[in-house]
Amino acid sequence: MHAFLQDARFAGRLLVKQPGVTIIALLTLAIGIGGNTAMFSAVDALLLRPLPYDEPDRLVKVWEKRPAEGVLDNVVAPADFIDWARMNTVFENMAAYVGIIADLTGVGEPIRLAAAGVSPPFFDVLRVQPALGRTFRPEEATPGRHRVVMLGHSLWQSRFGSEPGAVGRTISLNGVAHEIVGVLPADFEFPDAAIELWAPMPLTGGTTPPTRSNHSLEVFARLKPGVTLEAARADMDRVGALLQKEYPDTNRTHGVYVRSLADDLARPVRSGLLILLAAVAFVLLIACVNVANLLLARAASRRREMAVRAALGAGRARLAGQALTESVLLGLAGGAAGLVVAQWAIGLVRRLVPAGLPLLGVQHIGLDGRVLLFTFSISILTGLVFGLLPAWHIAREDVNQSLKDGGRSPGNVRRRLRTALVVGEIALASLLLVGAGLTLRSFHRLLNADAGFEIAGRTTALVVLPGRKYAEDATRLAALEEVERRFAAIPGVRAVGATSRLPLGNENSRMGVGIEGREPTPDTPTRAHIRAVTGRFFEAMGMRLVSGRQFSAADHEKSLQVAIVNQTMADRYWPGASPLGRRVRLGGTQEWREVVGVIADARNWAWIVRSIPRCICRFASSPGPRCSSSSPWTSRRRPPGRRCARRSALSIRISRCRACARWRRSRSARTRHASRR
Repeated sequence: MHAFLQDARFAGRLLVKQPGVTIIALLTLAIGIGGNTAMFSAVDALLLRPLPYDEPDRLVKVWEKRPAEGVLDNVVAPADFIDWARMNTVFENMAAYVGIIADLTGVGEPIRLAAAGVSPPFFDVLRVQPALGRTFRPEEATPGRHRVVMLGHSLWQSRFGSEPGAVGRTISLNGVAHEIVGVLPADFEFPDAAIELWAPMPLTGGTTPPTRSNHSLEVFARLKPGVTLEAARADMDRVGALLQKEYPDTNRTHGVYVRSLADDLARPVRSGLLILLAAVAFVLLIACVNVANLLLARAASRRREMAVRAALGAGRARLAGQALTESVLLGLAGGAAGLVVAQWAIGLVRRLVPAGLPLLGVQHIGLDGRVLLFTFSISILTGLVFGLLPAWHIAREDVNQSLKDGGRSPGNVRRRLRTALVVGEIALASLLLVGAGLTLRSFHRLLNADAGFEIAGRTTALVVLPGRKYAEDATRLAALEEVERRFAAIPGVRAVGATSRLPLGNENSRMGVGIEGREPTPDTPTRAHIRAVTGRFFEAMGMRLVSGRQFSAADHEKSLQVAIVNQTMADRYWPGASPLGRRVRLGGTQEWREVVGVIADARNWAWIVRSIPRCICRFASSPGPRCSSSSPWTSRRRPPGRRCARRSALSIRISRCRACARWRRSRSARTRHASRR
């Protein structure tokens, strides 16, 4: 220890004595170590940390799977969820969840909240105890008894001033009175951090039975003690097979897929984070090679010093220890400087996480004890890596030859080492640059890919119509027409159209469709993604009509029902023939619609996702299927062909004059939606 402290003091004086080499080495190491620290903080928070729940390894997500379509994580129909909860033998509890929108009034200024509807066992599944009050009771899952809510901690603080007396008060949600029964604790975390209010979801006891064709629920469950994930999958495969036999019309080719909650949450970001971590590891390796080269160059001026030390009795291990102490001290100093770089880079990493992506741990990305321990460890390891070669070279120097050469330049051996390091550094940098270049080229191609619609000169606005006030289709359509009329009256606006779901909106509305003359089979299901639009939507979006015609004023609820399909659907279900004049039928209805047009494909979820079959219908005032729930914020009629999104929300697309700079600067109004329907 005495020798180590002596070497450390000498190494410190040497670093101060040669500031040029020290500063260059510190900057190089700071970039490499700082980048690795920032990426490790993200990997640790999003992938390595256990979920903030009791026994998180027993928490799972249960999805509907459709093997014939290559889908393992489809959302669940209410009737299927009820049967799963009744028939399984592997779960302690199973709960359903759906994201909703609620207007809160009666407590200060009216506010629109991101809320959630859950079945009562939800907080038992997560084992979350309220900070105040209680959680939901089983009987509150029936209509008439479900007018209760739990507040998120932030909402309780901001709107109720952290008053314990808030429990028991009555608030108005979408014009309906609800009683506050509990407040969640401050440390409660949920993948969708925007949710501020929770309400029980009445799935049974309503005037209509739960549906099997309307898929909108996400399902959480907790495994019984001793039950493995494989055993749970086998049991739910059994349940899915029984339901297929019992309900062949709706559950044909449908199964059940169980995935651990940790894996389900990490899956969207795992590959991207690991790729970035590998990239910054390459940067650190290049930095090590760079610093090793600097130390080899500096060692040239210290050959006589080391020879004198050896002549005075210092062994090779002692000389190598001195060199390694210097490199480790330099590595620790680089790690300290890297923390400054990491603090800046962590903010960038947080911004790289897509907004609205359901993730746990984003708020934990930072410099905590685990990350600091990683930085300390990687700093020492880095010092050993770049100091090992100079230490080995110093230890194997010939003392007699060094004393004869004096301070002259290094010989052939050192030149060969430095040449090898330079070649290795160039190879590593080239590999990293090639990877970065390919990524940038892919990104450039992605940005220039044809979206199927025009982006420039367009803007969107989300219109949410309260279900209590706009309970009938006719009133909703009248309100929508008035919104379109007012937008069209704005100077510079050329066209206005509405749609149930915008392209690239990350929303799904897939359902079965009937094709006249074609019967679906278990291996080749007939399905499409349904969109309801108004007459000028295609003009407002700049979508190209391939054949046929667009919707017109003559297409209304009392006329012949019509539809427009995209090119992918036309090629898939009418290969080699024109779909014009053919008829389709939407899932759950018996009414045929005549195909009157074909539009070019447009991207729906992301630029890289291939085209999907889409069937587009006009908004109509004829009664549509009802959502199975009788909650005032979810029991709303929807247009035919439009899958219930647990709210009545219509997106307006406006085509603006491109010469109007003020409109060009405006940005799209966005809102949270459930990621899949």
